[in-house]
Amino acid sequence: MNGQAITVIIDETGNRKKGEKTDSVAKQHLGSVEKVDNAIVSVNAYGVYHNMTFPLMVKVFKPEGS
Repeated sequence: MNGQAITVIIDETGNRKKGEKTDSVAKQHLGSVEKVDNAIVSVNAYGVYHNMTFPLMVKVFKPEGS
């Protein structure tokens, strides 16, 4: 990119979920509420270049046994 800087943003996201119908939902620690609850957790990496944001990678964390 011609020596231009790209900013990388890492975003850990956890969302509470009721039930277990959604894949990867299980009891997990949620930093947003500082407790263990039924949730799905992912880590997302984004790049920012000249005010354009684009995804680099997404990883959903599956608890053991799911």
